Amino acid sequence: MIMTDRTLQLLPPIVIVLFLMAFTITSWVRETILSDLADAQENLSHGVSQLEIEIGYGGMIHNLKNAILRPDEPQYIENAHENAVTARNLALQVEDIAEELGMEERLPLTREMISAYQSRTETIRDMTAEGSSAREIDSVVRYDDTPALTELTRFETSLTRTLLAKSAYVRRLGLLVLFSLIVIAFIPIYLIHQERAARRIRKHNGQLVALNQALGQQATKLEQSNLALKQFAGIVSHDLNAPARQVKMFADIGLNAETNPDKQHLALERIRAVAIDMQELVARLLEFTKSAFQKPSPEITDPVEIAQKSAENVRQISPNSPEFIIEDMPDMNIDPVLMARVFSNLYSNAAKYVAPGVTPVVRTSCSIDSNEVLISVSDNGTGIPDNCRQIVFDPLRQLDSNNEGYGIGLSIVRTIIEAHGGTIELDPAHQSGSRFLIRLPISVLPPPPAAGARAAS
Repeated sequence: MIMTDRTLQLLPPIVIVLFLMAFTITSWVRETILSDLADAQENLSHGVSQLEIEIGYGGMIHNLKNAILRPDEPQYIENAHENAVTARNLALQVEDIAEELGMEERLPLTREMISAYQSRTETIRDMTAEGSSAREIDSVVRYDDTPALTELTRFETSLTRTLLAKSAYVRRLGLLVLFSLIVIAFIPIYLIHQERAARRIRKHNGQLVALNQALGQQATKLEQSNLALKQFAGIVSHDLNAPARQVKMFADIGLNAETNPDKQHLALERIRAVAIDMQELVARLLEFTKSAFQKPSPEITDPVEIAQKSAENVRQISPNSPEFIIEDMPDMNIDPVLMARVFSNLYSNAAKYVAPGVTPVVRTSCSIDSNEVLISVSDNGTGIPDNCRQIVFDPLRQLDSNNEGYGIGLSIVRTIIEAHGGTIELDPAHQSGSRFLIRLPISVLPPPPAAGARAAS
């Protein structure tokens, strides 16, 4: 259905005016009915209250008791008779109002009680004239009014329930009418909306295509980010193996040194230090992974200190007693936690993959030229086959079924180095073992201090 511009302009105000008129009429009718119900409730409640007063101990029953106890005061008999007449009329009025409200409850026991007490006024008058005692009179005129009082209580409860139900019904009916009006008013509004939406679609179809393309690019980026996060579990599992073994080793030392408190304390200190390193590693790796392995947190760091600490950690858990030779290196603007992963992975592989009976020897050296910083890590291990040199840095790849290394560890090493703007490769000229060449941009070196700063120092 296609509407003209004139129709689109006139239809909303017409719908709003009609809706407001219908809403006003419906609200007025509902409030009128609720007001009538409230008046009926007030009249009926007042009638029941007056009936209880006329019957109760402030009315008929009160005066009958006083007439028995005070026979020399005849006004109590007259007052009781008047109370009975008033109470009977009130009971009939209350029943009429209840019938108009649709209530089925009546007050037959209450009326019967009123009649019984009214007839007893003459009995009290006669027995008083004959000189009967109060006890004799009371035994004759005594009446069980419990059923009538229970009936009144039940009547009041039913009255409240009926009025609440009617009020709720009127409110629900009003809401239903208003909802129907809203639905009816919504139809033209919906048609207007559909027409305008169709116009927008026809007008902006080209923009939607461009938006879909942008969303496709965003989905690609999200997929890359999700892939990085999936690799995080494997990376953490791999890089926490070594510190986990250290924790176990020092825990065993502590358990076996029950008679040596100093040795136990030293073991606990080492466990605590390893736990702190593990916590920092997980936090930094998680931050690094969330940036899709692209944003390290560099700071001016001594790489020799990082390498020495990594070597010591590997030495403590390695059964081969490896020897580490770490030559001098300048301070660099690198991420210390991530670069520690680089040295730890390279050192642990070098210490693990050696021929039987051979002591692993791992040498780390550094050279600088005008374009790059070259860090070399070489070992005397079994080396890497030539046919595997192209896949050694691929993630989650194993060189053969008996080799559980050179998988995620070297993959994260390459990722960290590339995140620092560098590269890593195997030196094909090195035959006795393996040599990894790490090339970092010259920009990782902090600028030299100014001349004034040197003079001040």
